[in-house]
Amino acid sequence: MYYLATICLCIFLPPQFYSTLQARLEPQLLKTLHSGATTNAILHFRDAKLEEIREDFRKLTFDTRDARLNTIYSMLKDNADTRQERVLDHLEKKESGRKIKYHQLWIINALIVYNLNQNLLDELVGNYPEIEFIEGEKEFKQKPLEVKPGLKSGLTTNQANWAFDKIGTANAIANGCAGQYIVVATIDTGVLWNHEALRNQYRGGASNPNHNYNWFDATGASPNVPTDTSGHGTHTMGTLCGSGGIGHAPQAKWITCRGCEDDTCFNTDLLTCGQWILCPSDLTGNNRDCSKAPRIVSNSWEADFYDEPFYNAVVQMWESARIVPFFAVGNTANFGVCQTCDSPGNQPGVFSIGASDINDLIADFSGLGWGPRGNIKPEMCAPGVNILSSFIPSTSSYGVFSGTSMATPCAAAMGALILSVRPGLTPSQVHEIILEGCKGHVPSVICNSTDNAQKNNQYGRGRPDASKICSLAKAYTSKDI
Repeated sequence: MYYLATICLCIFLPPQFYSTLQARLEPQLLKTLHSGATTNAILHFRDAKLEEIREDFRKLTFDTRDARLNTIYSMLKDNADTRQERVLDHLEKKESGRKIKYHQLWIINALIVYNLNQNLLDELVGNYPEIEFIEGEKEFKQKPLEVKPGLKSGLTTNQANWAFDKIGTANAIANGCAGQYIVVATIDTGVLWNHEALRNQYRGGASNPNHNYNWFDATGASPNVPTDTSGHGTHTMGTLCGSGGIGHAPQAKWITCRGCEDDTCFNTDLLTCGQWILCPSDLTGNNRDCSKAPRIVSNSWEADFYDEPFYNAVVQMWESARIVPFFAVGNTANFGVCQTCDSPGNQPGVFSIGASDINDLIADFSGLGWGPRGNIKPEMCAPGVNILSSFIPSTSSYGVFSGTSMATPCAAAMGALILSVRPGLTPSQVHEIILEGCKGHVPSVICNSTDNAQKNNQYGRGRPDASKICSLAKAYTSKDI
């Protein structure tokens, strides 16, 4: 939910105040505001209690998925409301004509304040010690790779079907693993919702669509109707669940949150989308309905930094809610250079995907491990070179992309295949089955790991075998939870 409030900005602070101020502020934020400019900012609160909430939540049992989702939402929202109460009250005061727009990030116990200026910053930090740290909005530039737009009918059979055939998707579908009954989501540049390969799988409906709870634009560029000006999000969604032999979970239903515009993503928008995935809202950001949350979320974006943990808490809350996340490892490798994987994909506990080609070789752009804590990265790879999928501008456009962005929805689709036959599995169980169903590959670049084909910093566990994954899911004997 977004709010507009008016506040009084009349405050005079002694010089010694600023030494305390600087300890609680990001240096770049101070520099921006001291120049007289405004910026969007994130206010983080002390004693966030997020780990305590996760631990308390683990001890609970639930009869239904809706009860699980509603409970974790209530716990997070109540926690944020309590710890942010005084600041929220302050922002709601109407003692001046200046309007302040803000948005609560209850998922991480934070607030986004839009167009923050120096006066407002001084007042907030001077009066509210519960604000632990304030950082400015960060811009993450994505790394686009070669795109080959073209009509589907103009591409060769090899170009059109290699990934589909390589991992055995058709066999998995024939064996009953097609993503049926599963809702998948992406955080991306949007989707051309009525594309011929996607409209019938859109949860909002192909005719007389209802976009509430099925589309949210955190960037604000197209709040009412799903759109995609770059084609990236339309392409990744096609790989995830498109029809006509391009999607690996073609019977799944999809929703999406727009967290990026073209080749730029802001941390504020990505966090807003992460919260929406856990408990979707209507188009205005109001009237949340957690029962609309997806089972799978595919993230084909990167934070542009080797060690940027800003999304870790979001991922942890998704997994607590039994939403299964997948992340691209990034397109930052340079012909085998180690430690080129990007966040969030390189973070411990985050399931990341590299890109492989038609010969099962790692793509030269695919980020390599190890991660910032010495952890093996990526977890696996998937087809990500010359991948045909839905594209813009028309509802019948197709294109060929390369990138770990293309590999990630392929891996995410494996999660949908598993859940379509074993809907009660946890995220860790889903990931376990996928990795067991991967075809390993001996690395050519060791990158601080062994030459073990089953686990290394180049291929991870290798690329998926959809038919094997389907069989493993059906045979999985651990109790569904």
